[in-house]
Amino acid sequence: MIVVRDLCVRAGGFSMPGLDLDVKRGEYFVLLGPSGAGKTVLIETLLGLHPIVSGKISFDGVDVTALPPEERRVGYIPQDYGLFPHLGVRDNILFGARAQGMDASAAGQRLSEIVALLDIESLIPRLDVRSLSGGERQRVAIARALLVNPRALFLDEPFSAIDEYLRRQLLRKLVQIRDTLGVTIIHVTHDHHEAYFLGDRIGVVLQGRLHQVGTRDDLYHRPQTIEVARFLLTRNLYSGVACDSIGDGEVEVACGEMRFRARADRPVTAGTHVWWGIRPEEIRIEPKPTDWNVCDSGECNAIPGVIRARRESFLSYQFEVDAGGLMPMLEIEMVKTASCARELVEGAEVKLCLRRKALWVLPKI
Repeated sequence: MIVVRDLCVRAGGFSMPGLDLDVKRGEYFVLLGPSGAGKTVLIETLLGLHPIVSGKISFDGVDVTALPPEERRVGYIPQDYGLFPHLGVRDNILFGARAQGMDASAAGQRLSEIVALLDIESLIPRLDVRSLSGGERQRVAIARALLVNPRALFLDEPFSAIDEYLRRQLLRKLVQIRDTLGVTIIHVTHDHHEAYFLGDRIGVVLQGRLHQVGTRDDLYHRPQTIEVARFLLTRNLYSGVACDSIGDGEVEVACGEMRFRARADRPVTAGTHVWWGIRPEEIRIEPKPTDWNVCDSGECNAIPGVIRARRESFLSYQFEVDAGGLMPMLEIEMVKTASCARELVEGAEVKLCLRRKALWVLPKI
């Protein structure tokens, strides 16, 4: 639906060189990255708000590179929602329809459908949008953007000024909107949880470059660059050496006193220096039995360790475990309902089970 090829943009002192992007029709696509990475510049360029140095932008097979914003037939909700303070709720929502000359009867019918979908019937009579809460303003802005039946909807950090409880409600509402209307959505955020909840696919933007595009599982288990791994909070991140290629996409890695098997998504030859990592919640931790070097599944690496620190958060326990001399120590997270949690105290000897499919390996470049 949206195809971008070799896009080069300069905005102020920021540049985005040679970017390619494909977004499917009806897809919920999330652009994820830290502040200043270039996410907003990218969507504003797709909207036609920035001139490009080179490249091509197509919507539905039509080259829109030179078209002005009003001819691209897309909806846009900026961070401040962009509501007009001199207009009431109804007139704010109908503004785009009137500007485009939409038939009044068709606009009224569409208004009824969108208002019902967003559960904002009670807001329609309000004459002062400044009296609306953050969540109400957001829903009115979404209604205005959807009323003109855009071929894509662009959202720029839509939850930045909304509390957590309302944010969860609106996350579910956005998924419902996509499922009900089939509209393509491009959503910009710096929040990992938001991206993972919403995105059919996620594009990670770092320093003006699109480093990786993939599903939640792709990013969670298979980061393609060390920069993506660091940004996605892979806290257990270490360097090692590949000892042997085992086949079936697996490699044996040596790191300090440890040797283990892990999945490698690209060929790794013996002697190659590598990065490897595993997320804290992917490590199973158990009181150390006599047969500590045996895991229930042949797909795991069994490693002995000693708990050096135990901390408690709202929903889980976090442990720092001395394992094979790794520095920094392995971080492990466990839900509070785990049956063995009480036995896992500071100083306890434990068995760690590291699933080979949960470990990832990248050659150092």
